[in-house]
Amino acid sequence: MRMSRYHVYAAASDDSAADRVRSAQMRIASLLSSTTEIAFALGLGDKVVGVTYECDYPADARLGRALLVGGLDTHAMTAREIDEAVREASASQTPMYQLDEAALAV
Repeated sequence: MRMSRYHVYAAASDDSAADRVRSAQMRIASLLSSTTEIAFALGLGDKVVGVTYECDYPADARLGRALLVGGLDTHAMTAREIDEAVREASASQTPMYQLDEAALAV
């Protein structure tokens, strides 16, 4: 298992490596729902300090872990509508998301 400051990569199912990750002093800010799911599946849910509003699995992933302010709620949008909104924001150089810096403070 390899760690960086912002990501955890599972390279092998080595129990001693998993124990080292669990005991490390790290904080995980997940901006992708799949990353949140992986962190919880690896038993690192207690290290997750921030998630997006789209991170909804496991059910308690968002409890006390709000990280993004604003953003694009895509739940009721078609793929075309999402694409158009992202292209428009990109063309106008409007940020899609804004991180809550206070939530990231140590």
